[in-house]
Formats: sequence, structure tokens, C-alpha cells
Amino acid sequence: RLIPEAQEYGTHTPEGILVLAGPGVKRGASLPAADIVDVVPTLLAAWNLPIPGEVDGKVLHEAFISPIQEERIVSGESPTIAGEGRAEGTDEVMERLRALGYL
Repeated sequence: RLIPEAQEYGTHTPEGILVLAGPGVKRGASLPAADIVDVVPTLLAAWNLPIPGEVDGKVLHEAFISPIQEERIVSGESPTIAGEGRAEGTDEVMERLRALGYL
């Protein structure tokens, strides 16, 4: 039906198409339980990034060949990132920002 009934105006359904490709993605996987809100947590987990607690949705583990790690963090909590520390050149950048009046 192309034209909705009068009482259906203003209703929206979060339908869409999800296509995943790349290393580690299961070829030809069917994701019948996938929902539009699952895209963000799935991508974050695939990229080994933490998922903020306020993000809705679930990680679509069945889309991947090997298990992927899923880390959820509480809002305001700092994620643990490998190699975290002071970047090279930080002192020079801070000095330039001071010279420009930003600090």
C-alpha cells in the first residue's frame, strides 16, 4: 500500500537495510533480529571502541566470523585506550595555544 490510511500519518517505523562487509565479517550472514539502533554499538565494537551506556541497541555478534569484544562504559567514564598517554609535541601545541590567547 503506497498511501497510508488517515490514522497512520505521523507514524514512523525504523526500518532499513544493513550491509556489512570487510575483514572478519561473516559472508552471507542473515540478521533477522537486527534493528536500526544496533548499527552504532556493532560498529563501535567492531572497531574495538567502548560503547557508551546511554547508546541503545545491541552488538550483532552473529555478523562476525570471530567473537568481538564488547565494552560498555558508564557515561562520563573515560575509556581505556591502548597507548594512551601524552602525545609527542604536546608542549609545543600548548605553547602555540597560549600564544594565541586560548589558554
